[in-house]
Amino acid sequence: MERYDEYKDSGVEWIGEIPAGWSIVPLKSLASFRKGLSITKADLSDVGKPVLSYGQIHSKRHVSSGIEKQLIRYVPESCNALAPAAFAEEGSVIFADTSEDVEGCGNCAYVDVRDGIYAGYHTIIASFRQIRGLQYFGYLFMTDAWRSQVRSLASGVKLYSITQKMLKTTSVCLPPFVERTAIADYLDAKTANVDAAISDCEREVELLQEYRKAVISEAVTKGLDPNVPMKDSGIEWIGKIPAHWKYSKLGLIASSTLGRMLDSEKQAGDCMAPYLSNRDVQWFRIDDSELKEMDFPFDSRENYEIHDGDLLICEGGEVGRCAVWHGQTPNFYFQKAIHRVRFDRAVMSSDYAAYQMYQKAQVTMFREVRKGESTIGHLPGDQLNKLTFLIPPLSEQRIIVAYLDEKTSEIDALIAGYQSMADKLREYRKSLISEAVTGKFKVPGV
Repeated sequence: MERYDEYKDSGVEWIGEIPAGWSIVPLKSLASFRKGLSITKADLSDVGKPVLSYGQIHSKRHVSSGIEKQLIRYVPESCNALAPAAFAEEGSVIFADTSEDVEGCGNCAYVDVRDGIYAGYHTIIASFRQIRGLQYFGYLFMTDAWRSQVRSLASGVKLYSITQKMLKTTSVCLPPFVERTAIADYLDAKTANVDAAISDCEREVELLQEYRKAVISEAVTKGLDPNVPMKDSGIEWIGKIPAHWKYSKLGLIASSTLGRMLDSEKQAGDCMAPYLSNRDVQWFRIDDSELKEMDFPFDSRENYEIHDGDLLICEGGEVGRCAVWHGQTPNFYFQKAIHRVRFDRAVMSSDYAAYQMYQKAQVTMFREVRKGESTIGHLPGDQLNKLTFLIPPLSEQRIIVAYLDEKTSEIDALIAGYQSMADKLREYRKSLISEAVTGKFKVPGV
């Protein structure tokens, strides 16, 4: 990248050197500030006047150079809270005035909607005073360098508050108008290309994830032999299955137990021991690196022990997410948000059952026990025991598990590769914007 001929010290730590023809000015000298609409989520609808609230701003990977149309909600035209002061014209910037973490402080959206838009609840509008090349500031506010000023001032514990006063105290780089326009045009083109490449990576990930689901579903419901004789299972959501396979309700081939109830009284006691919670059970793996503890009296520990081959299933959260514990009996137990399932090992492999649970959670979405509901929020014990499991011979179950272990590992490696590529592209995009708006290189045409 070509650098400018001459630089000078900006006098601002977060910027460092800037091109000699640039200046540093307080944001309050360029823009005026006001609050968005004083409305609640209950006021929002799908028709009326378009509005952008802090929730939409925070949902866009922290900050955006423009407003994503599909994220916009509306307020009814009859809403009494509508006021001219809450209207953000094209070229304004809408800041979220709260954040759940310090990294989100300064999240904002540049208004590229020609007719403008209303700023919703928990927002601050920055309107620039007849200054040209405003898109440049949309990019500047993306940078961690500029946002470090807001982060250093924001206060809070569970929520961080951002005020108009904080924003007014920040400083901005101010290149000449021609350069501001050139930088914005350059970044528009460059980031569009990068975003397209990121979208391609994300699309590949989606396709591979769908392929992963299909591979597992086909293997656990049809087997691996395409020429095997089939029979009608008599179950709508299953269809045909290999003729020599059987099927059974889980409750007839396994015992299941919910873990120990967690409450404030059990968070201290004489028999403290580590336990698995819902978050510790991920798909096909158990994370026992940071287990919490609660009281497990010795006379009840046998009820909540985890043995080699136990299948641990999440009762809520991501319903049905599960993993098999492999190894010697560990010195930890499990909480009520988890079902511990022990299969009759002469009938069913826990690892094969885990793949069937994945198929039910990801493909059929527990259609068999949803009772007419579109989704399932929890999987209580009575519904778990009613789930139908397909039962190939044990030797065939082991072959299917070995095939799926290898196949899904290959797919997961491809997914990880595309995700890594997308992450690198996002870092490149971030670095490109930061260096361009702080004058670390000269964009073409300047």
